[in-house]
Amino acid sequence: MPTQDDICKFLSIVKNAEDIYCVDRYKNRKARYSLGITLEDAEDIIRNLNFNEYYSGPEPDRDSSRSGDIWIFKPCYNNILLYVKIKIVNDNKVKIISLHEDEK
Repeated sequence: MPTQDDICKFLSIVKNAEDIYCVDRYKNRKARYSLGITLEDAEDIIRNLNFNEYYSGPEPDRDSSRSGDIWIFKPCYNNILLYVKIKIVNDNKVKIISLHEDEK
């Protein structure tokens, strides 16, 4: 389990990332469309994550051919709890693997 300092360091890298992009998955597109979240909104959600929205991680990517750790956050957007799975793919890019309404 990461410390608050670990989570805050991770979020600092995320906030200052050169690029944040969303994996083009049907579930992500459907959720963004139904919730009215543009790609710019998704980037804002990610850049504004905070310590209190941390849920789990870091965990190794399940795809062993890809390095890096996965982090999960559960922020609210327009009173809807979201499930957000992200990873830093290098020092200045963040990949949004999942962004949809929380299912739990």
